[in-house]
Amino acid sequence: MLNAGESVRYSGGENAAVFNNQLQKIKEIPVDSSKLMLGKGSHSVVFDCNFSSFEKEPAAKLEFRIKGKTEEIRGAI
Repeated sequence: MLNAGESVRYSGGENAAVFNNQLQKIKEIPVDSSKLMLGKGSHSVVFDCNFSSFEKEPAAKLEFRIKGKTEEIRGAI
């Protein structure tokens, strides 16, 4: 679980880094990279989150940066 303002970044390897709201790395978490491999063909992504506090307007951002040949992505956001 992430606290408000925290983010997770993964650039390969066995761990992903967790950053605070000032982009300082605060810890690493293990990643099973075999679950991150994409095969050829169509794919879909499901993103889900829960907010524990509504003091400020809740927000979430999901971003993918995939290495390799670029391909136009079409569909609903």
